[in-house]
Parts: sequence; C-alpha cells; structure tokens
Amino acid sequence: MKYSRLGSADFHHRITGVDDRMKRLMLFVFAAVLAFGLTGTASAAGSAKPATATVLLNGKEVAFSAAPIVIKGKTYVEFRALFNALGYEIDYEAKTKTIKASTEGHKIEMSTGGDVAFVNGKTVASSGEIKVINSRTMIGVRFIAALTDKKVDWDGVTRKVIITNWGPTEEEKRAILGVFDKFRLIEAADDLEGFVQLFADDSGVDIKALLPNWERTKTQTTFKELLITDFSGDEAVVKVTDETVKVSGAFFPEYSSVYNATLRKSSSGEWGIYNIEVLKADILSVDKLFAQEISFPEADKAAIGALFDAQTKAIYEKKMDDFMATVTTKDDAEAEELKQQMQWFFDSFDIKRTIEKWAVVDSEENDQAIVVISALMEVNLNGIHFKVRTVFSDGVVKKGGKWTFSNTGSDSVPYLSEDVQ
Repeated sequence: MKYSRLGSADFHHRITGVDDRMKRLMLFVFAAVLAFGLTGTASAAGSAKPATATVLLNGKEVAFSAAPIVIKGKTYVEFRALFNALGYEIDYEAKTKTIKASTEGHKIEMSTGGDVAFVNGKTVASSGEIKVINSRTMIGVRFIAALTDKKVDWDGVTRKVIITNWGPTEEEKRAILGVFDKFRLIEAADDLEGFVQLFADDSGVDIKALLPNWERTKTQTTFKELLITDFSGDEAVVKVTDETVKVSGAFFPEYSSVYNATLRKSSSGEWGIYNIEVLKADILSVDKLFAQEISFPEADKAAIGALFDAQTKAIYEKKMDDFMATVTTKDDAEAEELKQQMQWFFDSFDIKRTIEKWAVVDSEENDQAIVVISALMEVNLNGIHFKVRTVFSDGVVKKGGKWTFSNTGSDSVPYLSEDVQ
C-alpha cells in the first residue's frame, strides 16, 4: 500500500556519508592559507609596495578600476566589479558605508569596519575582510567567494586568484529545482502520466511499485528545503526536506522526510529523477494513522483480533508451530527462512507483547486488509529488562475463511519505536 510519493517506502533505510564538496573545501582552505601566507611574507620582505594579483572568474579575467592588492596574505579587490561579474546588483549607502549585493534568492549585506556580514539574514564573521585602501572600499576576494558560494584556487607562479562555480549556474539551478515544481503540479492534478515522466529513462527507482496506488490516494507535498549538494554537468544531487499529507483517498501515513534525490539530464536536456536515498523519515502524527480506520465487517474484525491474540501467545510461549499457523508464506522455502529467523528470535529474547490498540485502515477487497497496530513489548535480554512501544502497519489475508499475516514485507512498515519507563 502506498504511503510515499517521492520518499522511499523503507523506514529502516539510512544513508550516511561525507560531502565531497566539504572535503574539497577543507583541503582548499588549508592549501590557500599556506599559499597566501607564504606569498604575503615574500612580498613584505622584498618590497614596500603591496603586491598585486589577477582575478579570473570561470576562466575570464575580471576588470577592476583599481588593481587587486595582496596585504598580509589576503588579496583585496574593488567590491563592485567582482560582485557585478558574479551577477549581483549593488546598492552602496555612502552615509553608513553599507554594501548591499543581491541576486535571485541571495542577499548579502556588509559595512566597512563591521564585524559581521549578513547572507540571507544569517550572520557571517567579517572582521578584517573589508578595508578602505587608497580611498576605495576593498574586500577580501576569498571572503566574497565564500559569501557567494564559489570555489577559489591560488596560482602562486602566475599570481592569479581563480574563482569557479562550485555547482550549477543560476539557469541550471532553476532547471534542476524545476523538477520539484513540476512534481507539485503533477501531484495536485493527480497526473499519473506526468508522474512517470518525472523519472529519468534509466532511473533506479522502482516506478512500477508506485503506480498501482497513485490513483488511490491524493496527497499534498510541501518542500521545506531543496539544496543542491553536488553537481557534475549532467548529474545533480538535491537534498530534499519535505512533508506530505493526505488530501483524500486510501490510507496514507503523513510524514516528513529528508532524502537525497539524484537527478540526471537526458540527451534532450531535460532533468529527471534517477534515484532516491532516504536519510530520515518520521510520521507527523500517530493519532492520524488510527483516525483513518475504515468500515469493516464485524465478524472479520473479531477474527483478526483473535489472530493477534494467537500470535501474541505463540511469541510469549515460543511455540514455533503455533506462530507459523498465524502467517501465510508463498512457498516452503520462504516458510523455512521465516522459521530460522523466528528460532533466533526465540533463542535471544523473552518477550511479552500486549496489543494496545489496532485498526483496519485499508482494504481493496474483503479478503485482504492493512491494519495499524500499537503494541507494548516487555523484553528480557540476558537479564536486562526494558519496555518498548511500537506502532506499525501490517498486512493480513483471508484464505479458506481464516485470517493470517501476509508476510510479504511490503505491507509491514514501522512508524514509531519508543522506550517506555
């Protein structure tokens, strides 16, 4: 049963890793400190005049009305020319000596002699980065690059400061993030064909697994944050933070999630979703899970309740045959694998399970259903006692007039696990 539109259906899945860009940035800072520091020392020893440098932006030399100056290992440039070359509009208030630079989605504010600059309202230390030199306001070139999210290298032989894009251009950013704008429109229209077209031709996402339920549930997704964390021309990784709520239709656990969406550009230049890796997923409200209870025949509800009791007793008494009688498997191999798993479970733990509440929340036919369960587990592990409350959904099926758990795994989804004192 579907509960996610873009996020993965596996709440267990967690991805950890180190941003390669951060590694490069750390290496750059270390190398630049040495390069600029050594250069500044040599210049001070060899000449009383400040050393100069050339600034290249994406391979093109930036023209300044006053030459860049190297002072004590820092290269300072006339701010207006570099900000303009970076695509920023400048507003300078002479009275307060305040510089305001802005472009789409990015605003920077700083003042001569100030200790901090402001980037989209957030403070960044700026002490020593803004100077008045020969009656001109000059700013540290690495500082401007950091504020505008650019990469900087120093060529000590040619005395060139080399500024390049860390990631995509503004136009590329709009194209990449436009995929998520398209998704919101497609979701609102419940456009199945449009949803399929959002994915790259070679996508690693199992689109077929998402399709059967698309038309059964209408949802609304709010993207809280979209951050491009990696870019290589034809591939981009976007870190997505979103919330998805149910509008109408079948059972849907409302959730917030954080995931990495890998996008690839096709030969026609269109960006599509190639892969999704979930970093975090949390249910917004457990109460809303149970609030989605549907009408279901009372006799069947009583039989499902009896099924819970039978399985709970089998787990507590560690009776394998009784436990297996509560589960339907597709073949003997699957049954044997389940037995081995449960034998390890019985050997490792003593568990008393109490079903606190449950509800039938979805059923396409009267012989199969999805139930949401809240269970209190009292666990004894080698003399260590603790209690855990779990909330999860599971699938049940009716065969030959008997209800059992389906053991498919796709309908068994954990939503909450918390320690109970």
